[in-house]
Amino acid sequence: MIKRLIISLLIFIPLVSFSQNVNNSDKLIPFPDSRTGKVGYGNAKLGVVVKPQFTSGGYDINGYYVVSKGKALEPDEKFAVIDRAGNYYINFKEGYEFIALGNEENKDLIMVKKKGKYGYIDYNKVVVIPLIYDNLGDFHAGLAYAEQGGKYGFINKKGEAAIDFAYEGAGDFRTLKSGEYYARVETNDKYGCINLKGEFIIPCEYDFIETSQVNTIAATKGDEIYHFDINGKLEKKEKAQNNIK
Repeated sequence: MIKRLIISLLIFIPLVSFSQNVNNSDKLIPFPDSRTGKVGYGNAKLGVVVKPQFTSGGYDINGYYVVSKGKALEPDEKFAVIDRAGNYYINFKEGYEFIALGNEENKDLIMVKKKGKYGYIDYNKVVVIPLIYDNLGDFHAGLAYAEQGGKYGFINKKGEAAIDFAYEGAGDFRTLKSGEYYARVETNDKYGCINLKGEFIIPCEYDFIETSQVNTIAATKGDEIYHFDINGKLEKKEKAQNNIK
């Protein structure tokens, strides 16, 4: 899925040098070998800690780093996790096709993919969410979108279905400036939004839902943009200035 491609391209591109200032001198910084293109790790205090050997290397998250070997974005690319000493925390031999360390809400969780299926493990490498999903999102307000059997729904941290698998597409829960959550969903090639209870805020009848707004939810239909509050009340309507789809 496009999301996974974007993650691979953005997170694992080493563009910094040892001279970059970091808040913690023990943190490692990924760096590329100019001859081989492989990625290694080091910092100004320790020099080279891990010799360049990886296809990609992520930045410090909770003292750990996601790395990969194999041809980038190809089926043979495998992922692992190392610590600040360069030791493997999750080894390549475990066969993960994708690894993402948890966000601020999920510091205790690691998203993994094996044999084409996604799930979550904890930092003891115990499976928390079974690897049974074709796609999986981050947890926000205790819920993550998941795809199974071609349908999207939302699960909780126990792996239970919290919102039915009834959609053709879904995204992470987001917040407006007010702090209230909503998620974009798709049905019959049209978009709408639901709340944490799975109730529709905006019906699935729009061509596009913009999820980066801070005060309103912007929904496009034809050449009109409709701005809704978190309760689905129309705040204003305007003509689209350009094609944002």
